Amino acid sequence: MRRLLSGIFFTVALLTNCFAQRNIYISTPGDVGNNYLINCDDASSETETTVFFYDSGGQYGNYSPNSSYTREMTSINGGSISVKFIQFSLASGTFLTIMDNVSQQILVSNATGSTLNGRTFTSNLGSLRFICCSDSLTDAGFKAKVWCGCMSQQFQTIITPSIDPTIDNTYDVCSGTEINFSASSEFYQNDDQYVMYEDSLTYDWGIIDTNNDTLWFYNAGRNFSFTFTENGSFFVFCNATDTRGYINNNINMLRVRVSIPPTWEDVSFYPDSVCSGDQITLIGDVHPETWYEPINYNLNTDTLYIVDGYDFCCRTSLYFYLFEEGAIVNSINDIEKIYLNIEHSYLGDLSIMLECPNGQNCLLHGYSSYHPTVAPGWELTTINNSNSKGGGNIHLGLAPDPMTSSDCYYTAGVGYDYNFTPTATQYMGSNTPYFTSITYTDPCGTTESSNVLNPGDYASYESMASLVGCPLNGLWTLYVCEHLQIDNGYIFGWGIDFSEDVYHDNLWSYSNSYPESSFSWRGEGLQTGMSGDSYATAIVHNNDTNNWREIPYTFSATDNFGCTYDTTIIVHVKPAMYEGCDSTPTMNETELTEEISIIPNPVHDIINIYSPETISEIEIVNTLGKVVKRVDVNAYNVACNVEDLPNGLYVVRIYANSHAEHSRSARVVRKFIKE
Repeated sequence: MRRLLSGIFFTVALLTNCFAQRNIYISTPGDVGNNYLINCDDASSETETTVFFYDSGGQYGNYSPNSSYTREMTSINGGSISVKFIQFSLASGTFLTIMDNVSQQILVSNATGSTLNGRTFTSNLGSLRFICCSDSLTDAGFKAKVWCGCMSQQFQTIITPSIDPTIDNTYDVCSGTEINFSASSEFYQNDDQYVMYEDSLTYDWGIIDTNNDTLWFYNAGRNFSFTFTENGSFFVFCNATDTRGYINNNINMLRVRVSIPPTWEDVSFYPDSVCSGDQITLIGDVHPETWYEPINYNLNTDTLYIVDGYDFCCRTSLYFYLFEEGAIVNSINDIEKIYLNIEHSYLGDLSIMLECPNGQNCLLHGYSSYHPTVAPGWELTTINNSNSKGGGNIHLGLAPDPMTSSDCYYTAGVGYDYNFTPTATQYMGSNTPYFTSITYTDPCGTTESSNVLNPGDYASYESMASLVGCPLNGLWTLYVCEHLQIDNGYIFGWGIDFSEDVYHDNLWSYSNSYPESSFSWRGEGLQTGMSGDSYATAIVHNNDTNNWREIPYTFSATDNFGCTYDTTIIVHVKPAMYEGCDSTPTMNETELTEEISIIPNPVHDIINIYSPETISEIEIVNTLGKVVKRVDVNAYNVACNVEDLPNGLYVVRIYANSHAEHSRSARVVRKFIKE
């Protein structure tokens, strides 16, 4: 609910380095717009500083009532910022909130009276923001010392794994491999301002996993170990932070690729019906699987407080990196939606703008026709839906709506999901029919009834064509700007969904290879193919006269990462007395063995086979167990042309009596050499 309460707002960001001499007033413009630039050479410590910060009344007067200011301070040479209130006196109805301007962390909220007198607040990130709201009453206000921590000293941290790379910064391992990583740093400015050494740093390690989720291991030390159990690609990096809160200026990111298991759908054997004493041929085959980088819809789930203020913007960013260099948004169809999970107690307070890495932007929701936004750098291109502005007293999500003096003022509510899409026609603004009257109890126990904008897809105020030409890679920033006082809110997450076609064109992938020399078979009765080949032969046996026998044969292959995989197939051997497997031959096996002859041997072109009984069929098998020639005969003698066969040792299987089933009892085996 919008309450008519006159107020004064100051927002000051302080970033600094080491020493400056000036008095700064909240009511005067900064060096650059709202931004005050401080040379820390003039503010090296609390005792040495000559920089003081005052309310709008300055050194001798009370602050002005019914006024509003937004200010920032930025160091021109880096460092932490500290502010100590040596005078603090705010009238009833005046409240001061202090935030870290970088992390958006609230350091103190709704301070009033003399509660901050003598207290010091520090940001190691070098940026503080002061937000003060008053009604018509006034008082002496505040006087604060401003000083800097020492200037940051540049250093670089690199990480070294315990294994050698396959290619630059890429390490290939098998699943279950543990890698030890060590961090070392080079200090370029050591002892210029303070002493640095490796063990004085804090090391936070990060693993970007196969789903592009980041696993954090905070304060894990210089030496860090991680076991890679999932198959796919990982990134490993380390953030080193010195004692002054400065992070290493170079992230040495390594890629770890974990081997991808193959599939085995074509591993088989023949014949598929065998008797004891038969020879089988085993066929191995391996199909590499390809790993693709998963589509990363890049969601920022950090909670951001939307500071109440007059024409004041908060921002939050996402960094994209997975697209090809130079890839751009080619059409509005490349953007499926811009997602926002938010709660806020007054839609009519806000404007929302998206900025892409090269500075192009799109106004998603406008404040008003005459004053669409104060987001930096915005210039109107083409209006898409002029009704996506304003909104009056409509809530986004379930937003608590207490007075600013309430202890519940900064309590977060429940966010709803709102999407801006290129094709949506529903508008987000005044007179929208897309809201629901909801009565609910907020986290502070207060029962409220509010008109809440329905979650769903909404049309943007400005056409998303304004984003065509934007680089896909880089920093995308969302600005949420407050244009009126009193109401506030929170962003619980936001993101950009590009179309799958955009991702698929830019995803990287890899697959493993399997050299044939790594193939091998294991199992009972192997004759050939024990190693270095996908084919093998084996003689199977089953001495049980009544029961089938299962014989396992295992095929294995080793990939280019050195990881070995295998699969097992089962050969079912018939019982010894199974029909068709009778041990009594249908023709005199001894007689055949003695009387069947192969001439000549060795042979160059034509091999002649002579038999006392009718030969129904012959098969010629190579040393891999593969049938390379099969001839239907139905004669006593056969002349077979083997000139087309490579030189080597061969086996000829000779079948008689036209047996439908090729059993041991109907077969004679001979060997010959092809020259």
